[in-house]
Formats: sequence, C-alpha cells, structure tokens
Amino acid sequence: MMLPKWSCFRVVSLALSAGLISPGFAQSATRPAADIGRDPCRAVLPGAPSPFTEEAAARGISYHIGDPDTGFATLAMGAASFADLDRDGDADIICVGDWNGLVTLYENDGTGHFTPHAAPDVLKATCAIAADYDGDKDNDIFIATWEGPDVLLRNDGGFVFTDVSAQAGITGVFGSGGGCAWADVNGDDLLDLYVANRTGTPYSDGSGNLTPDPNRLFINQGDGTFVDMAPALGLTHGDEPTLLGVFVDFDLDGDPDLYEGNDKGSFCIERSNYLFENVGGTFVDITAASGTESCTDTMGIGIGDFDMNGWPDLYNTHTPNAPGNTLLLNNGDGTFTQDAAAFGVDNLALSWGCLFFDHDNDG
Repeated sequence: MMLPKWSCFRVVSLALSAGLISPGFAQSATRPAADIGRDPCRAVLPGAPSPFTEEAAARGISYHIGDPDTGFATLAMGAASFADLDRDGDADIICVGDWNGLVTLYENDGTGHFTPHAAPDVLKATCAIAADYDGDKDNDIFIATWEGPDVLLRNDGGFVFTDVSAQAGITGVFGSGGGCAWADVNGDDLLDLYVANRTGTPYSDGSGNLTPDPNRLFINQGDGTFVDMAPALGLTHGDEPTLLGVFVDFDLDGDPDLYEGNDKGSFCIERSNYLFENVGGTFVDITAASGTESCTDTMGIGIGDFDMNGWPDLYNTHTPNAPGNTLLLNNGDGTFTQDAAAFGVDNLALSWGCLFFDHDNDG
C-alpha cells in the first residue's frame, strides 16, 4: 500500500512554556508499509527506569524562572527552544521567562556543552521562537509576552541581537501572548508570524471575566516589516482565550493550516478549539466539519503521525477542568476521530507541553 507523502513547507511552532519546537510535517519520504503494524501505544510506564539523565548543569545550562524568594514560577512560566543561532550547524538554546526579564542564549560548542550569552531583557516572556524572517541566512528571534509588548530580535551575528520590533511593525501588541509560530502562509517564500493571545491587558475586567485580545497573523512584507492581517485572512475568533496555535498541513496539500488551542473550556459553546484550513492564503474555519470541535482547557498541542498511516494527528493536553487529554486521529479525508481513551493517553492529570518523538529510535 502506498502511503501519502508528507508535504514540504517552512513552519515552526512553539507552545507556551512547553519549551519544545514542533516542526510541521517536512519529510518527503514515504513510510514503509511494514511500519503500520507497530504498536503506537508503547510507552515508558510510570515507575519504569528512565532512559534519560539530567545533565543541564554539567553541560553549562542554568536558567531559573521562579521567584528567587519563594521559588514559585511567574504567571508567564517561561519557555525554551532550540535553534542554530550562529550558523555552525548545531542546536543552540533560547531561554526566556526569568523573574527579572533575563533572556539567555546558550551557544552549543558542537559537543553538547553550552556557553551563555545575554540578549535584550524581556519581562514576562511566554514564548521564544527562531526563524530567518529577513532572508539573510541566520535565525532571528520572536518573543511573546504576558501583558507586555512582544519583541522581535534581529540576529546581527556573533550572538548579538537587536530589538527591531518598532521598525518591523510589531507594536501595540499588549495582550497576554501564549504560543507563537512562523510559517509561509501565502506561498510568497516569506515567513509570516502567528501570535496567540489568551487575554488582553489587564488580565480581567475586575469581575472575573477575561478581557479579550485578538490573535495576530503578521504577514511578512519582504522589506523587514509586517502587517497584522488576521481578520482579513479569516482568523475572526478574536475574543477567544487562545493559549497556543500550531501550523500543520493536516490535508497534505502543501500549505500550512492552523490549529488553535483555547483555554477555559467551561465556556466551550463559544470557545472550542478551532481548525482552519488554508485555502490559497485565506483561512476557513472547518472545526465542526472536521470533527475537531472540543470543550477543553488546552495547555499543549503535539503533532505527529501517531498511528503511522502517513497523516498528521493532533494530541492536546488539558487541565483537570477538561474531560481528559484528547488524541485526534487524522482519517485522511478531512476529518478526525477522537480516540485517546482507546490508546490509554486520556490522562486526567494537569498536563502542559507535549510532543511526539521516537524515544527508542525504532522508527
């Protein structure tokens, strides 16, 4: 049986506090049919020996996001991500969310040991994601914040980064940002920027109600500037408490679609998660038709081919307010089936960031 090939497009997404890059499907090789028979539910069970060891300090990484007096994390919770920041072919690390706004970039020496470099401070940072938005062959950094201005840092080489937010048009964005993602949404070979805003500023109206702030879709103009075109391109659910969004080519037609995860599932009538299909650079809400409508408190979104049928699936983690974590299996016909319980991954505990990865290297 010939399985569908994964589409190739440039996309990088990052979820709030997950500290994990979630790339869109970018492989072109077809999976062998023999892989289908493997059990997708194998896992490292609680209490089993861990195949990993903690080596951050030994490798030069020491970054703390908690209050130095109490030890509690900030509301923003911080984030970390991998990116090659100096064009030497290895993965460096971006850490944000320090209590005092410290942004630290860790340079990889090629052996997996790291040297810290300071970047411009950013208070209450929630998301940091790197991409070459200006086409100069190095990765720049976008940082979303909680109740503060978002920041675009241009890479000037040698681990020197300059705040170019104002001149790039990333201004006046004072919502509580959660997730952020880069992708070429309109096929012009320029990376565009999506920012999920959970609430506005202030956080609530004083009566327990969240103040809304629209999500943003900054379209790259090709001259170092961006224009927010979210409503014009179909992203019209502006009052949702969106915690994160990820680009994924769920229908394998070669362009990035968008899946939004919303917090506060007790308001699920108005605030379901949303799946938007990219149709020629404009987004169409196909949530109901695709079967992805759900009442959740989405905290994390993972993308991967869970059942190895060649189609990208979606896994959502939630708080205990929601009816368990959800696994949306892609049927390959524009619809999804929720099947978390059948695979034992509907954990009811408080869950945050998540991703799919091959921990035992078995393919």
